[in-house]
Amino acid sequence: TNSSDLPATPGANRTGQIGFFDGFCAKYDPTGSDLLFLTYFGGTLNEYIFDMEVYPDGTIWFGGLSYSRDFPTTD
Repeated sequence: TNSSDLPATPGANRTGQIGFFDGFCAKYDPTGSDLLFLTYFGGTLNEYIFDMEVYPDGTIWFGGLSYSRDFPTTD
């Protein structure tokens, strides 16, 4: 997204946009009417999400592209 006003929720990893295009992840209740969780993710440049998969255990995987050298990663 290039929107800087998505309603990030308490406990979100990131509550605002850093790059011009950043990824975001949102979870809604089963009816789709209540936002349960929303976080931005990305670095100082642009990120693009091309694919997403949710596993039965709730794990979420994203595939995409980042131009940011400071994209958050873990070992």
